[in-house]
Amino acid sequence: YMANYIKKKYEDLLILIDDDGPHESADLVGFVVDKVKKTLTIILVHCKFSSKKTPGARVKDLYEVCGQAARGAKWRSKGISKLVAHLKRRLGDEDTSNYKDYKLEKGQPSDLDAIQDSHYEIKFDTYIVQPGLSKKQCGEDQLLLLASAESYIFHETKGAFYVICSK
Repeated sequence: YMANYIKKKYEDLLILIDDDGPHESADLVGFVVDKVKKTLTIILVHCKFSSKKTPGARVKDLYEVCGQAARGAKWRSKGISKLVAHLKRRLGDEDTSNYKDYKLEKGQPSDLDAIQDSHYEIKFDTYIVQPGLSKKQCGEDQLLLLASAESYIFHETKGAFYVICSK
C-alpha cells in the first residue's frame, strides 16, 4: 500500500527501494529529484503492524515505529554517500548484476549512482505508518509520543513528518 501511495504522491520519484529487514534504513526509501528547485528529497517510510485487529489508542503500537523513525534521522548527518552505499549493499552487493529486483519498487540500481553524484540541496520527508492507531481515539499519550518523535526528527533532518493511521 505505502509503495503505491508514495509512487502516486511524488510525481518525480526517481527510485523507491524496499529496505525492510534487520539493519534497515527504513521500510521504504525513496528519492525525488527536482531539477528546477535543485533539491533531492529523501523519503523514509517506517511501517509497523498493529498489535490488535482493531485500531485503537495503544501507545505500544507507536513506540517501535517512532523509534525507527528517530533512528532513521541519522542519515542526514551521515550523508548521502553513506545512505547510497548502505542501499547498494542491501540490494545485493556492489556488482550490479546481483541486484534483487524485488527490492526495487521503482527505478534502477544505476539511479543510486546518479543521486550520489548530484549537488542538490537535500530535504527529508519521514513517514510513520501505524494502522493500529485510530485517529478518532488518539489521546494525550499518543500525541505526546508523536510530538516527541516529530520534534526530534525535525531537529535532526529539518524535514517534514507525516503520520498515516486508521480513521
